Amino acid sequence: MANDEQEPVTDAMLRIIAHQAKQVAKLTPGVSMVDFAGGIDVAFALLKRRLGLTAWICEDQLPKNYDYDAGYKRSKIVDGVRMFPRQEGL
Repeated sequence: MANDEQEPVTDAMLRIIAHQAKQVAKLTPGVSMVDFAGGIDVAFALLKRRLGLTAWICEDQLPKNYDYDAGYKRSKIVDGVRMFPRQEGL
């Protein structure tokens, strides 16, 4: 990958960022964790929607009733993780 190319952002990467931000906020005097956590969760949801991650789910997080064979045909590898399209109703 060239230096000017950006790696694709995954759901897992966003979760790590949100967790780290919450840890920093806990150490910051005067920060309301209730307000901060609510704000970071909204930002997280908006980023996921913007990046198109809401339509995909990690293989390890597939629900038991997921049609694996049908989803596998349309799955893709993102940042070393197999991602499956979300199925309607799940």
